[in-house]
Amino acid sequence: MKSLPAICLLFVLMLSGVSAAQVADDPSISKTPVQNFPGVIRKQNRSEEDLAKLRFAASQHEIISILLDEQDFEGIVPEYNRILELELTGDDESLVVKEALIIADRLMKLEQYPLAHEIIDETLEVTRQRDNRFSLLMMKGKIYKEEGQIRKALKTYKAAQRIQK
Repeated sequence: MKSLPAICLLFVLMLSGVSAAQVADDPSISKTPVQNFPGVIRKQNRSEEDLAKLRFAASQHEIISILLDEQDFEGIVPEYNRILELELTGDDESLVVKEALIIADRLMKLEQYPLAHEIIDETLEVTRQRDNRFSLLMMKGKIYKEEGQIRKALKTYKAAQRIQK
């Protein structure tokens, strides 16, 4: 099996069970070469097509990270949509959701609330798994809370609760 280029660990780490919070809080993660984790990919018995999609998503993550670092907000949603266009499903849906959470969190910290909502909303449109929808709604509530829109935050948190029943 071919090794992945050292462009991004996000999707590989998430395949190995590293949480989005761990990825977001650890600045060293994006500096670690992907070649350190080839066993994680092999264990998943992924097709070449699936691996190609994950590689593409990983490179998109890096592009979006640069856009966020440069505060080039206009390019973020179109680049993120390229990940959504991959139509990753099953276990890979969680990877997309984790990516959305990371991007939305960074946008929220930069007070780019409308863009954070857009990332979450577009991801909600294509997300089917209940736990993933729950995570997205929790982030949406957090964004509202940070904006000072407490009523909307409460409504969103209650919607997240209903999903879990």
